[in-house]
Amino acid sequence: MTKKKTCKKNIREEKTNNGNNNELENLKKELEKLKEENKKLNKQLEEKDEILKNTQLQYLTLKNDFDLLTRRMKENELKLKDEILEKTILKFLPIFEDFMKSYEHLPEEFKEHKWTEWLSLINKKLNNFLQEYNIEIIKTVWEEVDDNLHEIIWVEPSDEKNKVIKEITKGYLIKKWDDIKVLKPAKVIVWQ
Repeated sequence: MTKKKTCKKNIREEKTNNGNNNELENLKKELEKLKEENKKLNKQLEEKDEILKNTQLQYLTLKNDFDLLTRRMKENELKLKDEILEKTILKFLPIFEDFMKSYEHLPEEFKEHKWTEWLSLINKKLNNFLQEYNIEIIKTVWEEVDDNLHEIIWVEPSDEKNKVIKEITKGYLIKKWDDIKVLKPAKVIVWQ
């Protein structure tokens, strides 16, 4: 019986070994499949990472473009407002000048009338309007001639050169922050 038992035992061990070998082969095949699947997944992950990087870069580019566009639109809006203001003021200035001339040349007998108080009030409001928008009258008489500020209408010969001797029409400046712009040059007569 020992021999029989030993034989049976050997057969069982052989079957177990064969079963283990088959199982080992199956596990090796399974491991290879898993390795291949892992490679595929890693490759997909790398592709997704690349897509994510590109998407982030595109987002940052679009955000920068949008910020730049927003800033430009604000700058253009401010420029447009300034242009509209300047054009409006330029249309207003002849009216202001005509009023000022008539106010300055008011006959003496009318200066005591009650209605001249209203003219005085209008005069103050008009001057306040100019001040509110930082508009200044260009200084002219006895000033050095400045081609940016003065438009020479007539030249009088004299020993003194480049001096304004008479103002024909007023000129105006507008001050914006650190910038000064001539709205209308003063028309002047100068010594040359």
